[in-house]
Amino acid sequence: MHETHCVMDKATFEELEEYSCSFPTGVYEGKMWKRHDGSFDRAFIARGGEPVWLLMWFGPSDDPNKCSINSREIILI
Repeated sequence: MHETHCVMDKATFEELEEYSCSFPTGVYEGKMWKRHDGSFDRAFIARGGEPVWLLMWFGPSDDPNKCSINSREIILI
């Protein structure tokens, strides 16, 4: 995984649950899902924007009672 994107095969991509307009339940560090970012933003699409797939995951936080939300653009191989 890189700082801006991650590379995965289609089988791995298909295994991820999709939450494009919501968040998953059960928050814990390491939980991962995919998000089709921009797919529900009509203004973005009207300006010519192209939605992108993001890998999302809950990570550690400075507050021990919370998790951070992290993302990287997915590149399929």
